[in-house]
Amino acid sequence: MNIDNALYTLNIAPDARQLTVFIDGEAIPQSRPKIATRGKNGVPLPHAIAYYKNASIYYRQQCEYCIKQAVQKSGIFFKDVALFCEVYIFLPVPASKSKKFKAAVDVGAEFPKVKPDCDNLFKNITDAAEGLAFDTDSRIVSVNIHKRYTNGAPFAVLRLTEVNEEITVLPSFVKLYRESKKSRG
Repeated sequence: MNIDNALYTLNIAPDARQLTVFIDGEAIPQSRPKIATRGKNGVPLPHAIAYYKNASIYYRQQCEYCIKQAVQKSGIFFKDVALFCEVYIFLPVPASKSKKFKAAVDVGAEFPKVKPDCDNLFKNITDAAEGLAFDTDSRIVSVNIHKRYTNGAPFAVLRLTEVNEEITVLPSFVKLYRESKKSRG
């Protein structure tokens, strides 16, 4: 089939290597660095210093600890392979929510449509895994991120799966994109 008429997706073999990591605690998003130009008591610093919020640092350390444990137990480290990365974030239901809302969470009918953003949560977890579970995050070729509520203790799951080079052909977005460009002039 012509590449113009196909969208290629990942084909994961049944015997593909897979690493699953469970991370306890409420997920904290990757914070943006803060820049300090003054030290304690307003004394100017010789150069600017970048730092991160403590909560983000502590959560990343928790991720690193859990990832190290999982890698040691499984013996899996991904090097020079394409990876499919799934991250599942389970956030606590706010205390202000009703019993009806909490019951809906149990059946998957309510979603956390609030901050923190999925991409920032994903970034903190995958940055922690770099060098511990895989050599570089540029190996990640496809991602799925899921953010859900839980009535229990909050946690996150990181699942890394080795991807085969073989592909499956699906209807084309490439062709649709090119057609839309022609129609737009």
